[in-house]
Parts: sequence; C-alpha cells; structure tokens
Amino acid sequence: DGFAHINPQKGSTQDISPNTTVKCPERVPLYSLSNFLKDPFVFRISQMLAESDTDDPEKELFEPIHFDALQKSALLKMMVAAELSHESEELERFKKESQYKGNMPDGIFGRRLLAETENCKNMILAQMGEPLVHQIKESWSYKSKIQDIQFNRNNSEKWTLSGTLDWCDSDNPEKITQMIAVSSSTSKPSIEKFLPSYVKSLAVIAERANGANAQKTQTINIAIYNSDIASEAATATVSMTPVKAQEILQDIYTAAFGDETNRPFSKAVPASLLDSPNIKDIRSFKEQLLKGPWAYFEKKSLFDPITDVGFEATLFQNQWKEAVEKMQSLMQITVNAPSKSKPNETSKVTKKRKV
Repeated sequence: DGFAHINPQKGSTQDISPNTTVKCPERVPLYSLSNFLKDPFVFRISQMLAESDTDDPEKELFEPIHFDALQKSALLKMMVAAELSHESEELERFKKESQYKGNMPDGIFGRRLLAETENCKNMILAQMGEPLVHQIKESWSYKSKIQDIQFNRNNSEKWTLSGTLDWCDSDNPEKITQMIAVSSSTSKPSIEKFLPSYVKSLAVIAERANGANAQKTQTINIAIYNSDIASEAATATVSMTPVKAQEILQDIYTAAFGDETNRPFSKAVPASLLDSPNIKDIRSFKEQLLKGPWAYFEKKSLFDPITDVGFEATLFQNQWKEAVEKMQSLMQITVNAPSKSKPNETSKVTKKRKV
C-alpha cells in the first residue's frame, strides 16, 4: 500500500523502539511546546529522528512542513519587523544568507519573491491601520525574551522554559496585555495558527506567579494579521491566573516528553482537526489527515494513519474522543468570533468559541 508500517500490531509510535529510554529535556524553547500542540505525532517523530536538534529560539518563525512556505514566512516577518521595530539589519543579513545558501531564487524569480513579500507586508500594515502602526513603532516591544522560567518535575528535578516574544504592548512582562503575530497565509487562521502565541502568552502570565497577583486572573489578547485587507485581524484571548498558567505549561511538558511514570503522548491529533465534524471513523480520519494537516508532512509515506498513529480501528471513536479531550484540555484559549475590533478592543467581543 506504499506505507512502511512501523508497528502494525500496536499502531502507536510509543512502541516503535521499546528499549528507548525517554529523556526529558532540562531546557525547553517555547516553540517546542507549541509544535507539540500542533500535532503530537509529528512532534514525536521529529524528536525521535533528531530533526529538531537546535535550541534556536527563533525556530518558531518558520513553518515546519514546506521549505518554500517557511522561507516566505520568515522573510515576511522580518520585513514587518524592519518596518515596525527597526530590525532592517537582521532582514538584510537574512536575505544575504538565504542567497548564499541557495535558499532564495536568483534573478527575476528572486526579485519576484521579494516584491510579492513586500506587497504582503504592505497589506498587513494596511490591515493594522495607521493608528496601530504608529503605536507599535512608538511604544511596543519586539523580541523581548522569556528568561528561564523554572518548573519542578515529579521526581524533584527541574526544567526551564525560555524563548522570545513577538510584538507586545510593553517591554515589561508584568504589563503585557496584548500580543501581535503576522501570517503569510490569507486563509482564516485556525486554532493551530494561534498556538505559538498561546504558549508565549502562557509563559508571560506564568512569569507573574511569584508576585502578589499569583492568584489573580491575567488576560492577554492576541491578534494575527495577514495580507487580506478586506478582513480584520483574527483574535483570541488567554485569561487565567499565573498559577494556572504554570500548571498548564507543566501539563504540556509532561504530555510532550513524559515523566518517570508516563510516556510521551504521541497520537496523531492535529490541532486543525479537533473540531472537524467529518471524522466519523478511522477511514474518514485518514482521509481528513492526509488531505489536511499532513498534506506537506514529508514523512507521511512512512506511516499508515489506520495502523501506525496510535488508534485502533474498532475502538477509534472512543479513542479519538479521549485524545481530542486531552489536547483541548491543554489549549485554554478563547478564539473570538470575527469582529471589526482592533486588538486593543478584543475585550469588547462577546461572541467567542472556547477551544
């Protein structure tokens, strides 16, 4: 059938190598946790095949599945950063390095790519509107660092979380209430697109756990802008106490890497399929998986979604329901209904969808 069946008897990547010791990392970048939430199976495979062997905190800039898309996404973000946050040197360095490594087309194709991305940047700025653009230039921070938030594992050992943030309305983590990201896609952002900003919001809130407001609900509003100037930004809200944010980050870490009693959770439960009404049985699951979130997964030919990704055909409905509930419990984010509000007005939105 064209698939290399890793373990057709068990149907789970947790049994690909029974003698492999599960190693829990001591240092975790923010993008690692959001990549797990996007698809635990793909995340686990990347870990096992050592495809994610860098601690580069900027890796979340890139889409993980398709080379051209990830380069365009990185280029777009740097162009926006050059315009809003005085990051032009980084942009020029990226262009030169991309050309040197052969990542960017030469000649007319390279110029066309730059022109298209420049146009996309301009449309994103237009979608933001002049008042917000001015505000970001004047007072917002970009690439502020989350410095080594420390967590306790069950066996009394510790692990730390770190990384960088996107555009925030303050350079003081204690005062951040708004966060902005940009996307090269013009399609309506799904929950998957919010996950990097969601994990960053959790980290920002969790940093406040040692202060006087550890048990007081904190709220961060997220907006994702793209080049569709006919629509408003997609928005979401993360609202919880710092103590709760720490608990959720710990739960995501344990699900992603396991601990002394639990192996990593590695079923194929892509975030983009959590609300899919078309998944009725394991064959409809396979169809939705291959034409959707796995469309560009380069190693998909190695796995059969019916036998190799953690589900059993005869028990699929219950197993899928349990897996979806587990992942949704880790995603405590409210995606706002489409609105004409700007990001600093998201608190006025009344129509929401809890994920």
